[in-house]
Amino acid sequence: MYSVSFMNANSAVAAGMIGSLLKTTDSGISWYSIRKGYIKWIESVCFPVDRQTGYICGSGIIMKTTNAGSEWIPQSADGNTVMFRKFYFRLTMKRVMWLAEREEYLRPRTEDRTG
Repeated sequence: MYSVSFMNANSAVAAGMIGSLLKTTDSGISWYSIRKGYIKWIESVCFPVDRQTGYICGSGIIMKTTNAGSEWIPQSADGNTVMFRKFYFRLTMKRVMWLAEREEYLRPRTEDRTG
């Protein structure tokens, strides 16, 4: 696994190679797969807003969940060859601003938090 993000004291999501996404709801005693059939490498997972809203990035992918990892929605990315390594977040009252880092540059993105 390359990255783990705790949503609260009991729940976390871990991400890794070949699309590995694991979740725990008992502080890491047991883990179960929440992978949904993709085989891309996942470098980073983060739940910066709340325990429902999270992001993953990796080999050509940036995805978002709004239901604690049950479903992941593709976000803007550059295709299959770009390796995004990690996220940087800045939270304001109404917006989530994030950057997905890759080797050459940072990709900025802003999302409304209202609604």
